[in-house]
Amino acid sequence: MASYTVTATGGGRSVSADISATDFTRLGYAVVPGLTNGTAYTFTVAAVTAPGTGPAGQTTLTTPAIRD
Repeated sequence: MASYTVTATGGGRSVSADISATDFTRLGYAVVPGLTNGTAYTFTVAAVTAPGTGPAGQTTLTTPAIRD
């Protein structure tokens, strides 16, 4: 696997971020910038390889918030 594309959809828009497979393995998470606290988003992840982007996995619903 070369990389992953993480897409967050919510609040009337979609935001995507790419992360290398190496960085994801090392960190265990991906950062999707530009999300709004308190807005519900569905997240999908798709693998990107030399032949192209694979199908997105199962969606997950979550709402970002600032930790106290």
